[in-house]
Amino acid sequence: MKLSQPRIAPLTEAEWTDEQRKVLEPVHKEGRVYNVLGTLARHWEASKKFGVWGSHVMGKTSTLPPREREILILRIGWLCQAEYEWGQHVIFGKGAGLTDATVNALGPL
Repeated sequence: MKLSQPRIAPLTEAEWTDEQRKVLEPVHKEGRVYNVLGTLARHWEASKKFGVWGSHVMGKTSTLPPREREILILRIGWLCQAEYEWGQHVIFGKGAGLTDATVNALGPL
């Protein structure tokens, strides 16, 4: 299911605090930040904690091997019909060595 508008609108640049600006400006692309970052910015304290967790899961020091991480994220993304996560993590998954057959087994391309 694709929504015609987000459930939670991403924070606009005009709404950024000084602290948010320091974090979001470096990832500001073509006049906007990725929707996931803008949406998380609506709840800044939670966003900072999620960032720590996300860095652990996606970072080089993660205790979860990349292949298994991507299988987990793709399967959950497919079951939740999370189009953005699915699309991004198909790319990451292939970078982690997943084949088209493995991706299709998790949720058809």
